Order: sequence, then structure tokens, then C-alpha cells
Amino acid sequence: VGNPAAFRRTLEGLGAAVADFRTFPDHHAYTREDVDDLARWAGSLPADVLIATTQKDWVKLRIGSLAGRPLRAVRI
Repeated sequence: VGNPAAFRRTLEGLGAAVADFRTFPDHHAYTREDVDDLARWAGSLPADVLIATTQKDWVKLRIGSLAGRPLRAVRI
């Protein structure tokens, strides 16, 4: 996402209480290490937390879940 703060505001505007927030550079090419790190991070969050990303990054990540939890995509 070119503007992570704007994405966070979008989430909050949809009613989300953002518990934690990770960012990567715009046009980031996700590696296996990135996905493994995100899975560890997701596993450290409370069980009732919804994990979301942009639709653009969801497609690039090529996964449907992190730490056994669904990864949701938000269309911007």
C-alpha cells in the first residue's frame, strides 16, 4: 500500500479497532520469510482478532490464512 496510514483509517472507518498493524513497502515482493514472520506475528495476537490486508497484497501473498486464521482482504 502506498499509504499505510490511509489503509488503517479505512479499517477504522469500517468499525475496526486496530489491535496491531504491520506495513511493507509499496509493491513489496513477499518472500517465504515474510510469510513465516507474518504467521508468527498473527499467532501472537489474541484469538478473536481478525487479520486483514489489502486485496492487492492478499493476491500477492498467495495464502488464505495466517497461523490457522483466515486472512481477510479489504478492497480499496
